[in-house]
Amino acid sequence: MCLAKKPVGKPDAVAPHVRFDERGRETERFSKAPPRPSSTLQIKGRKRHILTDTTGLLVAAIVHEANIQDRDGAVPLLTSIRQRWPWLRHVFADGGYAGSKLEEALARAGRWTLEIVKRSDAAKGFELLPRRWVVERTLAWLNRNRRLAKDFEATIASATAWLMIASVKLLTRRLAVHNQLIG
Repeated sequence: MCLAKKPVGKPDAVAPHVRFDERGRETERFSKAPPRPSSTLQIKGRKRHILTDTTGLLVAAIVHEANIQDRDGAVPLLTSIRQRWPWLRHVFADGGYAGSKLEEALARAGRWTLEIVKRSDAAKGFELLPRRWVVERTLAWLNRNRRLAKDFEATIASATAWLMIASVKLLTRRLAVHNQLIG
């Protein structure tokens, strides 16, 4: 059952949506932001592009609307870290970032070598892909936070802030465990 209330006196305003399960418990609360369908899959929401180091710690992140393709979201992410980490040259990415359009955009942004980690065509079932599991594990760690599990935020800035807060929480917990082991 899905309920929607329209705000009184504001005919053009977007109403918040609340979804209840069979027992009447609230299961999902959707943001007040208007739905933005993506260009190909008609998905409403946002995408998170993250860049991690080899241990899985967050280096940079960008959140944007779901109607932007993966290849287009990678360029602002990589150019945002150019000043802070100018020695970074090699980037691993999954198949969603493949294409000459991204390679041309990265060539204009600086010297990058982009290695696309693809699953082999002969593989059946689950296959552990090198380097890609680090980012997938980091996304799983971040999504354990309630505010990141669903798209609750009304603005992209708020969604980005909560992503950074979750990464700080992850980093401080790692440091606390490390200090307990050595101290």
